[in-house]
Amino acid sequence: MKKKIIFITIITVIAIIIFNVSPNTLSAASPTLSPSDTVSSPSSTIIDKLKKIELLKEKIATKVAEIRASEKAAVSGLVTKFDKSKLTVKARFGDITVTYMEDTIFYSFTDSGKTEGSAAKIKEDSQIAAFGYFDETKTNLSAKYVYLYQPSIHLIGKIADMDKGNYTITVKEPQGTTLVDIETYSKIYILTADKKLAKGGFSKLKIGDMAHIEGNPNSKEENRISSTRIISLSFAQPTPLFSPPPSPKSGDSESSSPSANQ
Repeated sequence: MKKKIIFITIITVIAIIIFNVSPNTLSAASPTLSPSDTVSSPSSTIIDKLKKIELLKEKIATKVAEIRASEKAAVSGLVTKFDKSKLTVKARFGDITVTYMEDTIFYSFTDSGKTEGSAAKIKEDSQIAAFGYFDETKTNLSAKYVYLYQPSIHLIGKIADMDKGNYTITVKEPQGTTLVDIETYSKIYILTADKKLAKGGFSKLKIGDMAHIEGNPNSKEENRISSTRIISLSFAQPTPLFSPPPSPKSGDSESSSPSANQ
C-alpha cells in the first residue's frame, strides 16, 4: 500500500513540473537557425549529380546507337594490303580500308567448321568478309567481326578410284589427281545419259564417271579437298527390260536363205 502511495506521489510531482513550464521557456530553450545557418545535406547533392550524369550517359548511348544503326555495313573481297591495324580490301565497288581493334573478333572457316582466330592468320590475297560501321566517307569500315575464308575450288575430271571405307574418291585431271572427301554436308547429284539430274549419294558414284566437284582445300594436306557439291555425269546406259534376239551370223544366213537359182 505504501509503495502505491509513493508511486502516485511521484507521478503527481512530474505532472506539476511539466505543466508549470511556460511555452516561452520552451521556445527560449530551443535555438533558432537563421537562413544563413541552414546547410543542405552533402549526400543528397551528390545523388542529384549522379542522377544527372546517368541521364546524360543514357542520352549519349541512345544517340550513338541511332548513328551506328544507320551506318552498319559489310564488306567482302580480296586483301591487297596488310598493315598493323588496317586492311585494304578490294571489294566489288572499290577499295575499302578495314580497321580492326582489340575488341574485333576474328573467325576462320576450316574443314571442321567455324573457329575463332586472330588477325595473324590474315595475309595478302586472303579472302575476308568484315562486318562493322562505316565512317562518313564510306571508305573506312570499323570492323566488329572479320571472317577469313578460302575461295571454293572447282575440279572437272574422271573418278579414277573410290575408297568406300573412308568415303573418298580420287579425281584425275590433265594436271594431276586430287583426293576428294565426301562430307556429311556434301550434296551429290547424278546426271544420267537421258539428261536427268537426280539427287544421289556416295554409293551412286562410279569409277570412270566424269565429275564436276566444288569444295574447300584441306589445310593439312595438299591436293585434297572437302567437297560441298558433286555433279557426276554417268554415261552408263539403262539396262533394257527385254534383250533383243541375237542377229544371225553371215554363214547361217546364207545356208538358211534359199538360193536365187532354186
